[in-house]
Amino acid sequence: PDELKMRVGSGLLSFPVTDFAPDCSFDARSYRARVEWMASFPAAALFAAGGTGEMFSLGWTEYASVIEMAVAAIGKAAPVIAG
Repeated sequence: PDELKMRVGSGLLSFPVTDFAPDCSFDARSYRARVEWMASFPAAALFAAGGTGEMFSLGWTEYASVIEMAVAAIGKAAPVIAG
């Protein structure tokens, strides 16, 4: 926790918008591309599935998928913090 606290306080925080398909389901492919692009910039941490208010539009399975995709896409570039 102390290491994470220091990391989060060390720079900019990233809040990617969660991508949705036309049928309102989670668009994993588009979201992964967004997070991978964001990983190319220095960020102290990435907030997934809630930083922009979308958590109210996600079911539990989609919520878990967003978090898993964020972790996979960001790699070791920044820690992922979930709502």
